[in-house]
Amino acid sequence: MPKTATAGNKGDRIRSDCFVFLELLDEGGINIQIQSKVKNLYGADIQKLALSILKFYDITDANLNIDDKGALDFVIAARIEAAIHKITDTDQEYLLSVIEENKYSTTKERNRIS
Repeated sequence: MPKTATAGNKGDRIRSDCFVFLELLDEGGINIQIQSKVKNLYGADIQKLALSILKFYDITDANLNIDDKGALDFVIAARIEAAIHKITDTDQEYLLSVIEENKYSTTKERNRIS
């Protein structure tokens, strides 16, 4: 079973995506490296998201490199999850939490006017 995996796109012309490199280790804990233009604004949130995904999959020792090009949370989560699925034998799926304001139902009979 391979110990490294990649997911995503990288390059100068890539927008709203990220490239993830994941290496599973035998020891040493979790090391997360983030390269991003918006690291000062969102670096802590990206790291928190990455840690929660690794914890969900019970990964305790790994190197994770994220090259962010303006990706949203669900894109980063999908790229990390894809890398994990490439090198582990798991059927689990990580789902982001739903924002409370988005939990509502609509009625079919409501008039919709644009």
